[in-house]
Amino acid sequence: MKANLVLTTKNYAIIKELEIDIEYLPRIGEIIQFETEFSDTDEFFIYDIIHKLTNKLIPTIKAREWFNGDRYVELSQNGWLSY
Repeated sequence: MKANLVLTTKNYAIIKELEIDIEYLPRIGEIIQFETEFSDTDEFFIYDIIHKLTNKLIPTIKAREWFNGDRYVELSQNGWLSY
């Protein structure tokens, strides 16, 4: 399956947009680790998934720079988990 991947800085400025092949759609809160660094880090936190409909449904995964924070706190602050 094809997907669009949008990598952003911690302040959500776009670093790079890629079209990738994926075997499954990752979930919000998962960490993507790259072999090549696109910014100051090689890890990105998935914070949004949007499905765009053109002539077919294509997922767009948005991920921002991740600097070894606390995923539980991050997910809670954004309303994905309750305390």
